[in-house]
Amino acid sequence: MLVLLAAAAALAPGPLPEDSHWARFSRMPALGRPGIIVRVGIVADRGDDSRDYWFERRLVIRSRRQPPAWADTRRCPGARTQLARLTRLQPHYVPLGGEDVMDIVADGSVYSLEAPVDGGNGNMRIETSSRGPIRAWVDAMLAALEPCWTAARPVPARVR
Repeated sequence: MLVLLAAAAALAPGPLPEDSHWARFSRMPALGRPGIIVRVGIVADRGDDSRDYWFERRLVIRSRRQPPAWADTRRCPGARTQLARLTRLQPHYVPLGGEDVMDIVADGSVYSLEAPVDGGNGNMRIETSSRGPIRAWVDAMLAALEPCWTAARPVPARVR
């Protein structure tokens, strides 16, 4: 029995542990419409500053998470291009206290982005419902990934 379990473990795809993601983004519409949460992690690191990334999408329908869908930059080159734009993302305008700022959002969605900053020495979390760079990047990232989703989980590449 133990031999069968060991053989099954050896044939299973490499692990993508629950906490192995380094970034996360989401679009959560109001009024019970389906939301999307995407985690991003490294599926292969060749050690020469070239990496392949995996994406796990979870649809949230009425507060219940659905089974994941997967994509990676090896099968989805448009996702690599859009992901690279994350490094040039401009921050939102932060008004000073007392400044009158009003932005009406028709779709009622909340967009979020969590990612490391400052060379990994810190983390940021931005949540917004306004138009701006975070919303534009999340929408563009989701559009780039849309044709690439599959039920097949990416298998980490063996790098020598």
